[in-house]
Amino acid sequence: MPNAFAVRAKSGDEGEQERKRRIILTTAANLFADRGFHAVRIDDIAKVLDVSKPTIYYYVESKEDILFHIMSIELRDIERKLQKGVPQSSSAIEQLRFFLDVYTSHALSDFGVCLSLISDRVLSPESRRKVRRMLKRVEDHMATIVERGAQDGTIVVHDKRLFVLAVFGAINWMPRWYSKEGRLTPSELSQAIFDIFRDHMLGSIRTTSKSR
Repeated sequence: MPNAFAVRAKSGDEGEQERKRRIILTTAANLFADRGFHAVRIDDIAKVLDVSKPTIYYYVESKEDILFHIMSIELRDIERKLQKGVPQSSSAIEQLRFFLDVYTSHALSDFGVCLSLISDRVLSPESRRKVRRMLKRVEDHMATIVERGAQDGTIVVHDKRLFVLAVFGAINWMPRWYSKEGRLTPSELSQAIFDIFRDHMLGSIRTTSKSR
């Protein structure tokens, strides 16, 4: 990798500073996911980027600060994409399909893998609360879709909360086994997961109909 920090950004050049900060965060996210948060030092990040340790501290405050920004940036990006999703007039099942596309693509991104593999318990209590509030908003978005599905008849499940947890669990587990060299792309995985849950719902509908 070319040395992205050969020239320090001039004071006030926020775009360049943010670009370099993003490089640090991405490098750290990959190291955290590969080695674990506690095993990685600021020196390791500096070594990969071929810069000095003080250069890293010019852009970030600490290793915990790096992790907090990785998690919060990822969750904010997910929220923004979900807000630009399919029209509210769309059926709940269509909204669920879009949600799975967005969440799966992020779960397998550099920041998303780090978010899934590294516990937020290593953060300070205040940073952890902020991250969990953002995560709760994403979960609430999914829960709202399921509630709408119960109303329009496109998502029929016996336990809505358990269904939401199962969907998140299936996607959040992906970084532990997914390989870019595998046979399925993130988009194809998203479709496969959607098919599994949709088939489960259709099966529940058929079972309920037979019992009447």
